[in-house]
Amino acid sequence: MTIAEKLANLAELYRRGLDSRFLDQQLNKLLQRESLECQHQIDQLAQRLIVFERQYRESSEDFLRRWQAGQTPDSFDFTEWASLAQARQFLQARLKLLEA
Repeated sequence: MTIAEKLANLAELYRRGLDSRFLDQQLNKLLQRESLECQHQIDQLAQRLIVFERQYRESSEDFLRRWQAGQTPDSFDFTEWASLAQARQFLQARLKLLEA
């Protein structure tokens, strides 16, 4: 059984009224730890992104919009910057779900 299947089964147990203080505490700890790790990764990416933002005098958000629209030249720097900015967006979305 996959982790996703186990989580689905656990969710079903909760829907059916499972009341387990132990599981509640463990799940909260896991979510908190994953949130902290995700935030740490976001912070690391931010440090790398700021180098590009300073060098090119543009926010990563604005750059990424231009890059996705095909309005930037092809270069190693821009490809790396876009990859880092997309990774940060992915992690921010993940963090939002973890903290919901």
